[in-house]
Amino acid sequence: MVGRTGALFSCGSISDPFKNKVIIELKGNRDFGMGVRAMGARSGGIIALHGETSNSQYVRLAMTMVAGSFTAKVNDVATVSRWKTGDKVVISTTSFYPDRNDELIVQHIGAD
Repeated sequence: MVGRTGALFSCGSISDPFKNKVIIELKGNRDFGMGVRAMGARSGGIIALHGETSNSQYVRLAMTMVAGSFTAKVNDVATVSRWKTGDKVVISTTSFYPDRNDELIVQHIGAD
């Protein structure tokens, strides 16, 4: 918890992004109002994480995927046109729980 004016948790900066791997391990059972396994800032605290940029893109699904399906239709054809077979995509949940995301590998990109 970064929890008062002037408190800062940072890694890298805009001008000098961190280029390695960072592991933040949350332990204990203290609840600061955000859950017992949460990292957060309040009361003027700041969390500033700056790393290398990626080519990741967010695209909206054109329709909800059926459970068990491996086919996704998306709205942004321009972004998808840069995808390649073998690229990794994450279908994120609208839930608060990140373990409900699905990670898939692009096997085929169709026109429809």
